[in-house]
Amino acid sequence: MARFYGSWAQDGRYNMLLEFVDGGSLEDFFRNNMPPTRGEDILKFWGRLFDVTKPVMHIHKLPCPENSRRYLQG
Repeated sequence: MARFYGSWAQDGRYNMLLEFVDGGSLEDFFRNNMPPTRGEDILKFWGRLFDVTKPVMHIHKLPCPENSRRYLQG
C-alpha cells in the first residue's frame, strides 16, 4: 500500500498526495503475472484483493464531524 501524505481541495476538486510506488499499476501486475491456478491460491488471491478494497470503502463514507447523521463522500 502507498503511504498517504496529505490531501487538499483546489478549484472544486479534491486531491491526495500518495507515496510513489515503483513497479507499475495493478493492471500491469495482472498483465505480467500468471493468475493462480490452485483452488487454495485462488481463494487467497481474491481474499487479499478484497482486503485492499476495505479501506477505500471507508474513505468513501467518513462520518461528518459536525453532524453524526451525515457522511463525507471521499
